[in-house]
Amino acid sequence: MDEKKCFLSKVLLVAILASLVIPFATSYASATASSGATAQVLPTVVGPGNAVLVNTSLNAFTGGSVEIYLSTNNLATISSTDTLLATVPLNSNHALLNQNVTIPSSASRGYYYLKLTDDKGATVVVSNKFLVQTITPPSLFVCDYTIFNQTGVVGSQGYPGDTVRVCGSNFLPNKPVKIYLIDELISSKGTPVIKTYPGPTTDSNGNFHANVILPTDLITGTYLFVAINGGDLYRFGASATFQVLPVIYPDLYQYAPNDTQNAYNLYSVRADSAYQTLVFYGFGLPTGTLESVQIENAQGQVVATGVLPQTQTRGGVFYGPYTTAPNFTKVMPLPNNKIGVNVTIVQPLAPGFGYVAVFDISGVSITSYPFIASVPTNGLFSAQISPSSGSGPIDVQIQAIGLIAGDPFHPSPYFAGYVVAQLLAPILNTQVGVATADKNGAAVFSLSSNGVGIPNGTYPVELQDYYASGAYVPKVVAYYNATPSFGVQDIYNGNNPFGYVGDTLYLDGLASDLFGSFPSAFQATSVTFTSAANGYSVTVTKDANGNPISKEFYGSDVNGDFSFNISPSGQYQYNPLYIILPALPGGEVMVTINGQIAGGRQVSIPGGVFYVLTGIQAVYYANLSTNSWNNLKSFEGNKVFSGDYLDVQVDGFPVNETGSLTFVSLNKLFVNSSLTKATPQNNGSLELIVQIPDLAPTTPSGFGLYQIYVNGGFYASTFCAFLTTFTYNITTPTPFYLC
Repeated sequence: MDEKKCFLSKVLLVAILASLVIPFATSYASATASSGATAQVLPTVVGPGNAVLVNTSLNAFTGGSVEIYLSTNNLATISSTDTLLATVPLNSNHALLNQNVTIPSSASRGYYYLKLTDDKGATVVVSNKFLVQTITPPSLFVCDYTIFNQTGVVGSQGYPGDTVRVCGSNFLPNKPVKIYLIDELISSKGTPVIKTYPGPTTDSNGNFHANVILPTDLITGTYLFVAINGGDLYRFGASATFQVLPVIYPDLYQYAPNDTQNAYNLYSVRADSAYQTLVFYGFGLPTGTLESVQIENAQGQVVATGVLPQTQTRGGVFYGPYTTAPNFTKVMPLPNNKIGVNVTIVQPLAPGFGYVAVFDISGVSITSYPFIASVPTNGLFSAQISPSSGSGPIDVQIQAIGLIAGDPFHPSPYFAGYVVAQLLAPILNTQVGVATADKNGAAVFSLSSNGVGIPNGTYPVELQDYYASGAYVPKVVAYYNATPSFGVQDIYNGNNPFGYVGDTLYLDGLASDLFGSFPSAFQATSVTFTSAANGYSVTVTKDANGNPISKEFYGSDVNGDFSFNISPSGQYQYNPLYIILPALPGGEVMVTINGQIAGGRQVSIPGGVFYVLTGIQAVYYANLSTNSWNNLKSFEGNKVFSGDYLDVQVDGFPVNETGSLTFVSLNKLFVNSSLTKATPQNNGSLELIVQIPDLAPTTPSGFGLYQIYVNGGFYASTFCAFLTTFTYNITTPTPFYLC
């Protein structure tokens, strides 16, 4: 074929392909059914498995509920190919207001409509057109940020009044976001949105995160967050579910808000005494009637029953004429501060820890936070600590019972009920925790080393219980196990615990970062990486400068912190260990520091965790006839043709995934995939030699440059302030022209 015919063929191909691609920009003009009603769907760009919000005109329907179908056409009829998504109630205006429905996760990429009918298809209201995007669609992730800050646990469940972090990615760049909190997955009220939060503006990559506070009157159940941003022509959006849990607190000192703890002084209920009364209050409770209360011990055995006045629950809290105000609400009133219920424990409780009250609210069982039963003694006290092990600085909670009776807010001048906690470690010879027992001889307080770490070992925890005379009874009540731990950070990737093959890593065991507790006189000799996916292991014996780790002094100091060396004057000085990340499969790897301690005994310290990210090492233009490879970055200005061959080389690919390529125009409108697939080597190296599929030329189609997506790669991010990991489509760093 001569050049003129080739050019005409390519122009014809562009015209055909352009006619098949639906324009990306869509208007908000809603299709109108015969009744004259309208329906609008937001967002207009959404990923499979996400929710959209539906709004209709007033008095759009006459029935009590409406069926919502998903369709690929805008005909005002229900066909056998349309999919029923939900049947939802109408509000008092016979309409839908921000009604959420979820697009099936199996939906393929393309344009869709929603069809609404309240008479089994006799009349149908058709919505505006919206795009289901499968190539880097908008996504949303939510986490209870209050729980994360307290425990480090990342999860999409929490309690009323908590702060929730909402994180979005792949939204429209540099556009403000609106966030909706929706009541239940399918609302029974017809007006499901219970709160709207103004969100931030997305960054240049379309990412954002926002902290929102849950209302305190939510009841237990599943809620939906929906985030939408965009302009007049199209709007991007995504959704995520959040579980609100019920919680019931005993009205005791240790459970009061920090700024209200001076309101009262009880840590416990009186043991060995019948008919003790304890106030409980809760949030997120299901609506109903409080039927009964049983008291269980730490082993889950029912040991007592509770007697209480007639009480209901409403708005997530106890409600009724016999409710009372818990101690903390006396100084921090709620809108209705009488949210507590008096529970009289009929049978006497033995002294002990971990008692809970199990409430039956209209057949739903909810367990309270634990409480203590105690009675004063003369030196026959006991205690428990939590946690009983850790690394670096010590910060544990002590619960003690059987102490000498005290009064924290009217202490005796002779220290009656004063208690001191001390860790019996060689380098810590000062008291590290103090409290005054309550009138029942119980105390709950913290033992802290104030940022000072201790070496690996097991250490006694001693309590000293003071009499009014100033004398005291010492007793070892528990043992604390200091275990070594360290972090692994990528210095090229924001000092995060993830990065790419070939990056420089920094191994940190400093107590200030909640790591440490290495053995005394430890010296590193090598570092071993082991893949969590297939057990593939690599041992690194040289630091980032190419020097043998065993020849350089990377060791621990007297507090068990790592890594230090000893100066000529005999002082410890910080000497961080840097190494190069070797070729490993994508995903989680366990890191072990090998070395020796005094006497030359070999030890290995596991505990470091790192995540290897998938990265494209290089893309080559492959000329198979001449067996020559040219880097695509420099090959004839990145210009290639359909039918040419590319050699894509990847590092850090997950061994449990199969690699393949998808070719995507920069505006995401034209997509085609190669049928070639490949599996990685044990070390995560992957090579894909593929023929470029039929694609519309970059010009004059208007689709723009192309990128290659390597499907199935591994990625991690902390842009939301905590580590998230997921499968990801890795793109080429440099787009290319298709001629």
